[in-house]
Amino acid sequence: MHKRVLSNGKTVYYCYAWRGGPLLKHSDGSPIQPGDPLLIRAFAEATKDRFVDPSETLNKPITEYRTSTDFAGKAAKTWKEYDRYLDLIRDEFGTMSFAVLQDKDTWRIQGMARRHGGETAHRRLRVDDARESALVRQGSWAHRSQCM
Repeated sequence: MHKRVLSNGKTVYYCYAWRGGPLLKHSDGSPIQPGDPLLIRAFAEATKDRFVDPSETLNKPITEYRTSTDFAGKAAKTWKEYDRYLDLIRDEFGTMSFAVLQDKDTWRIQGMARRHGGETAHRRLRVDDARESALVRQGSWAHRSQCM
């Protein structure tokens, strides 16, 4: 919170969600003042994705899927490949919160999952398709199991 005295003598407080974070302000852009009931709501909204409970990230359903009978019932080759792809998914998206996954504006995930690396185009597309297939299968299982 920063206190400022304006040229007309009025004191205005600028409240931020955290040091270096966004200004907590009304929809018209004016800063929310201490004591305003909207301050707590604006703080909660600004910090909702800042501290994510580890049980509310994609890591949880991936871990639970690996211990499921659905995963264990796969053929050895399929199990090995899914295991590899789930590791890739966990590395890239494991800390992503469920809130972000369910936000329609952030469905750039498909685009992020199809990032281009140094591999040949054909191999890269096959790997991306297989990784996406593993993610869809795991997501479907998590939804049925009410894990997410």
